[in-house]
Amino acid sequence: MTAGNVLRKNRMKRYLLTVLATLLMAAIAAFFFYVALVPLVLASMILLGLALMFALGVYVGTESLPRLLGNSFRS
Repeated sequence: MTAGNVLRKNRMKRYLLTVLATLLMAAIAAFFFYVALVPLVLASMILLGLALMFALGVYVGTESLPRLLGNSFRS
């Protein structure tokens, strides 16, 4: 082995270690972003569903009240 081949192998090892370490850190970061994002999305969806159900109840309640009371409700 010549000195050029040894330097080339050392450079290649250093490059591969740097790339693999960066990929590992990116994968770990992506996992933690995903894990932290799931509860936030679920809580937002539950609150949105509750708000929509409340709005639906108000809409149905205000639409059916005049029919239940008949014409006496209107002046």
